[in-house]
Amino acid sequence: MSCPPASILGSIEVTAVTNGIAPFTYVLKNTVTNVTLTHVEPARANYIFSGLSFGNYALTVTDSKGCSVTQTKDVLAPPTALIIDISTPVVSCASGATIIVSINPTPVPPGTPYTFGIYDMNVAPFSSALLPSDLGFPLQHTFTGLTPGVVYTFVIFDNITNCYYFQKATGPIPPLTPLISAIDVVKPVTCKGTSTGKVSFTVSNYSGTSIDYEVFYDQTNLSTGITGHISTAAPTSVTPIIVPALGTLTPGTYYIKFKELDGANTGCISASATFTITESAVALTATATADKKDNCNHTGQISAIAQGGTLPYQYELVGPVNIGYSNFSTFPNASSPLVLTTGNYTVNIKDANGCVVSKVVFLDIDPTPVVAAVLNNQCTATEGNFVIDVTLPTAGIAPYSYSVDGG
Repeated sequence: MSCPPASILGSIEVTAVTNGIAPFTYVLKNTVTNVTLTHVEPARANYIFSGLSFGNYALTVTDSKGCSVTQTKDVLAPPTALIIDISTPVVSCASGATIIVSINPTPVPPGTPYTFGIYDMNVAPFSSALLPSDLGFPLQHTFTGLTPGVVYTFVIFDNITNCYYFQKATGPIPPLTPLISAIDVVKPVTCKGTSTGKVSFTVSNYSGTSIDYEVFYDQTNLSTGITGHISTAAPTSVTPIIVPALGTLTPGTYYIKFKELDGANTGCISASATFTITESAVALTATATADKKDNCNHTGQISAIAQGGTLPYQYELVGPVNIGYSNFSTFPNASSPLVLTTGNYTVNIKDANGCVVSKVVFLDIDPTPVVAAVLNNQCTATEGNFVIDVTLPTAGIAPYSYSVDGG
C-alpha cells in the first residue's frame, strides 16, 4: 500500500434531508481545527464534503426558517494495529506520565521506517516533533513527561508508504494527586463567530494553598493563553473553591490543566475532564417593521421576525414606549398592553445563547383629519330643512363615516 505525499483524505456525505423549508445550509465544522465548510443547497439534494483531514466533525443542516439538526462524525486515517499502552503508573509528580505507542504491522518491514509523535498540528506532519523509535525496539516509542489526566492522540508516520496513522488513547493516566476538579457550567458563545464562550469549574481535595491553572485545546494540547491562579487562606480538603466563569473561548473542545505549587503534592500536574463550547449553526438575523402607524387612538403596531441563532427568541422594544423582553414578537402584546406613540424605536431580538440583534424602526403617525362644517342656507331654509355642508380641508385616512350629535 502507498499513500500520497500527505495522507489519504476523507469525505462526509449529506443525505436524506427531509422536512424543513428550502433553501438549506449545510455547515461542516472540524471541531479539532475549527475549519468550517459551508454549502447552500437550493432544494434538499445530497452533497459530499471532500478533501477532509483527520478530525472530529459536526455537521449542521439549517433550513430557511432557522430550524437545524446537528450530527457528529469522525474522519480518521485507518490505523494498522496501533497499540497505545497507558498502563504505566506515574512514579512521581516530577516525572509525569509515561505512554508507550507501538505498531504491529504484518509483515514487519526491515529497518526503522516509523516515526512517532503527539498530535498537535492541524496539517501534515500533524506533530511538531516526529520522533524515532526506541533504541532496540523499532516498532515503538516511549513518551515521557506527559500530563496525567489528559487523553492524548498520537501520530505514526510510515516513511516507506508516506502514510500517517492516528489513534486516540482510550483514556488518561491517573495522576498521583488527589486533587478533584469538576466542570460546573459551560456557556456557548453568544453570537456565532465571537469569542464569548465561558466555563466555570470547582477544585477541591488538595492539601496546599496555591494552584496555577491553564486552559488547553483538546486534541492538539496547545494552550489557549488563558491562565489563572487559585490562592486559599488555609489548606482546604472539604470546601471546594469555585472559580467564576472564564470568558473569551471560541467554539471547540478544551480541558484545564492544574499545577499544585505547595503542600504534600508540590509540582503535581493533573487535568480536568474535557468540555465543549458550542455556537449557533447559523448567525442570528432579524427584521422589524411598523405594521400600523400611530393615530389619535394610538393603535400603532411594530413587529419583528428572527431567523437563525438558537431558539427560543425573546423580543424587547426600546423607545418613546419601552416594553421589556418577552416571547412576543409584536408590540404591543399580551404581556404589555401599553399603546405606542410615534417616534424612533429599537427592537432587540435575543436568542437562547444571549446573542442580541438590534433593528431600528420609525413609527410614523397618520394625518389627523380637519373637519369643516358650514350651514349653507340658514336664512332661507324652513324648519327641518337645514343643510350642513361637511368638508375635509385636511384629509385623514379613508374610508370616512359621519354622524350628527353622536348618532
